[in-house]
Amino acid sequence: MLLDKTKTELAMARLELNRLDLSRKLGVAAVAVSKYFKPGRDLHPKTIGKIAKALETDPAEIIKSEK
Repeated sequence: MLLDKTKTELAMARLELNRLDLSRKLGVAAVAVSKYFKPGRDLHPKTIGKIAKALETDPAEIIKSEK
């Protein structure tokens, strides 16, 4: 699953979070969150779920849709 950077950053903005804040909510190192945002980085569904939960949104809202 690919994380949609724009949608994820919008969700972060809604909660007034930066990447460091998100890493703290996820309980991971800031460098891990930076890796999540790398183009083409395939994330495990569980990771997407944890990110969505931290951002108080649905996982479908932060993944790239296949068109």
